[in-house]
Amino acid sequence: MVIRTIKLKKLLLYVGLTFVFGVIGALLGGGTEQIYASLNKPTLSPPGIVFPIVWSILYLLMGLSAYFLSNVRNSEISDLLKLYWIQLILNALWPLVFWRLQAFWLAAVIIVAILTLVIIITVRALKINKLSAYLFIPYIVWLLFALYLNIGIAVLN
Repeated sequence: MVIRTIKLKKLLLYVGLTFVFGVIGALLGGGTEQIYASLNKPTLSPPGIVFPIVWSILYLLMGLSAYFLSNVRNSEISDLLKLYWIQLILNALWPLVFWRLQAFWLAAVIIVAILTLVIIITVRALKINKLSAYLFIPYIVWLLFALYLNIGIAVLN
């Protein structure tokens, strides 16, 4: 068994920057609780309190995944990390489009773009660092659920 040392500063940088994008998204989204309560929602819509809990866990897993990828010496890593940051930018923009602009269909398109990028990252990471790829699986599942909710809200409102 190979034991690798954890580069704590680098780990905190990846996890911290990932959370920064989450905070930016929250700030761009504004007062989501009142809007969420006023929307017609599809079946299976969770209470609003679920979202910050789930997203906190997902941002931690994403940051860890990016950290593990960044430690691999492979020519593809740079491209994968670029895709990672692009999907995080889109993730931070989604609340602006969904909550502030209430452009629900455009927000669904953004989720599809994020989902596509994350699937590409995950599939390519499987060949490079399986742990990194596995850490993205809960994110993919949540994105699929978020897409369901987003489309449901677009249809019902």
